[in-house]
Amino acid sequence: MTKRARTRFWKGLLVLFAFFLGLPGVAEGSPGQIRMEVDPGFGGVMKGEWVPVRVRLANSGSDVEGELIVKPFHLRNRSFAGERVKLAGGTSKEVTLLLSRELALPVAEIEFRTGGGVAVRKKLGGTVAGTEMLIGVLSDSPELSSRLRSWLGVSAGHSEIRVEGLRAEEIPNRDLGLSGLDVLVINGIDVGSLGKSRQRAIRRWVEKGGLLVVAGSSSASSSGELEPILPVKGEGTTTLKNLKPFRRWGNVPEPKSPLTVGRVRLADGGRAVISAGDLPLLARRPAGAGAVISAAYDLTASPLAEWSGNERLWREMLFLGGGEGRSFRLEGVPRSGNASLEKALMKMPHLELPSLSAMAALFLVYALGVGPILFWILKTLNRREWAWWIIPSLGIAATLGIYAYGKILRGDEVLVHNLAYVETKASGEAEVRGVSAFWSQEAGTYRLDGKSNLWLWPFPEQGENRLGAGVSGRSAVTFLDVPYWTPRGMSAESTASLGGDLRAVARFRDGTWHWEVKNGTRLFFRDVSLVLGDDVRRVGSLAPGETKTFKAEDVSRDAQGEIQDLSKPELKQQMKQRMKQQWKQTREDLMQSHVTGYCVTGWTEEPIFSYGIRGRETKEEHLSMVLGRVEIEPVKKENTILWNRGTLPSQYVEGDRLLSSTKDSALKDHSNPVMIAYDLPFAPADWKPLRIDVFPEKRRYVEVYDWNRGRWVEAKRLSRLSPDELPHFVSPFNRIVILTDRPGAGPLLEVEGRVVR
Repeated sequence: MTKRARTRFWKGLLVLFAFFLGLPGVAEGSPGQIRMEVDPGFGGVMKGEWVPVRVRLANSGSDVEGELIVKPFHLRNRSFAGERVKLAGGTSKEVTLLLSRELALPVAEIEFRTGGGVAVRKKLGGTVAGTEMLIGVLSDSPELSSRLRSWLGVSAGHSEIRVEGLRAEEIPNRDLGLSGLDVLVINGIDVGSLGKSRQRAIRRWVEKGGLLVVAGSSSASSSGELEPILPVKGEGTTTLKNLKPFRRWGNVPEPKSPLTVGRVRLADGGRAVISAGDLPLLARRPAGAGAVISAAYDLTASPLAEWSGNERLWREMLFLGGGEGRSFRLEGVPRSGNASLEKALMKMPHLELPSLSAMAALFLVYALGVGPILFWILKTLNRREWAWWIIPSLGIAATLGIYAYGKILRGDEVLVHNLAYVETKASGEAEVRGVSAFWSQEAGTYRLDGKSNLWLWPFPEQGENRLGAGVSGRSAVTFLDVPYWTPRGMSAESTASLGGDLRAVARFRDGTWHWEVKNGTRLFFRDVSLVLGDDVRRVGSLAPGETKTFKAEDVSRDAQGEIQDLSKPELKQQMKQRMKQQWKQTREDLMQSHVTGYCVTGWTEEPIFSYGIRGRETKEEHLSMVLGRVEIEPVKKENTILWNRGTLPSQYVEGDRLLSSTKDSALKDHSNPVMIAYDLPFAPADWKPLRIDVFPEKRRYVEVYDWNRGRWVEAKRLSRLSPDELPHFVSPFNRIVILTDRPGAGPLLEVEGRVVR
């Protein structure tokens, strides 16, 4: 073999060797080895504060380990979500990531990185939803989604309502992942099969304002974690021979065979909407800020599935049957970009600077001591030449003293400042929303780890400050390349077990109103206040289990559900003045500005949520504003009951979705109608309204919904109706809904009734 032939032989062998090394499935993480499928949101629809993204990875090669990363669309924003994944050869795995709405964009990229680089990359895809109503359907029958679309009047291309079929594995394990759903329907599915973590997530989502529908003959039999919020308790099954209980919503067909339904009874707090004797076929129960609707029958069972009355029934229940009205609002928390909360974070006690007067006094003492006094002493001792070494020594000593003072004050630990809003509940499990920041004592990478119920998310970049951060689904955040003495902020959401709630209740006794404020939690509260709109009443401190009482002349509210028009010049000026004064405000002042309405508040420095920083010691400061409900009981006298003017909790509901199916409203074609629901708390089981008075602002048109006929009636006509007609305007779950022609302060209602014995 010639020399040239040998050279060609070895070159060819080298090329073949390189070729086989680069084959897919041989090099770890090569594109041919890993396949990836991405399923964002619910049915591809991304909505809400947090969006679940399910990623399925399949490995056709050898074992591989890498990181699943979602990169933001904006290149200047270096924050990303990631999860470490180990994938054995010949297997597949599904990982669910929770992304903030800023990161959950169709153009965002998701990639799987291994030691050899990017193995596979895909666009997130999907569709971003805005104000559309999103209904998720988990059913053993695929036809329920299409039936719901028909009942709710959803046509092809309809943008107001989306109905998406779901699989059980698509339900996130965290309630945050359900934030995009307005309604979740579970039909014919054993709730116990969802697992405790998913059930717990659904329950917390409901308590935050979600609407849950649980249907099926055995839906209440094995409810697990959902049992505390269900309106009924299951006791097996039975049959229904006729559908007469449903006649209120339309003519009912005769069933060819008995309809199988659940043998259920009402639970505490449950209200029957449709009953067959003592059997509640459809029931509702409020749960926190949300509600649960229970149907004792399968929604796809004939002949009810084809019944025309489903349209009105489910439009009323889904559009008007949401959670209870809240007496207070918490605005802009814990979303980032909130100037007042970021200012409050910077007011950490460890960061407070000495006062200017103290600094001036110290400088004056030093100047006098080193100057005239020192020279007078040296002159008296005839040792003026000592000034050459005494003055520098005093300067060094003063500098070391100031440094030592700062070291003692701040130490070497990472400074952590946690601010939280804690919304207490009767169950004892509180909802925690807040912000947090830490200050680095040295440059480097900071890895934060929290408990499983804590969710942290970094604030996005501010101006030219580029933030490097990674977020894991395991309550962990990593901040990259943090410079020396630099703050890093984040939002926080969690739950806390407090053993009870903070609550204020007003009762009318002996001709006057009596307030009772009780601390049912395990925490000590300082500066407890009863906030009634602009009226703030100081209660003082409350120890765990302590109750304080006082009298009041009036408990009515001046305005209900008022939304301020910030475009008004006088309000703009007020906002400017408030911003100018913010630098003088305390942390409490800045946090208080986000709470509006009626509530009872207290303050505590005890830690409500916390996290560790891997490999570093921390020094923590905590401040939490605890929020409790204000309840005003109706006045009861003999067999009458009275909800005083302006004492009913209210909430806005989506009016245009129900208006599209009614033809009698004068506001049907109005450009901006407003619908408000008023709840009647503490209503007895059997009562009938005698009087419903509506007090609107001048020149405001108001209609009230007739639940019996499914129509709107002008509010002025209520005073002319007979006692037999007034109950038509109160729902079976004690709610009155009004429709008005413009936003602003909602009308005030006063309701008087008679208890049926």
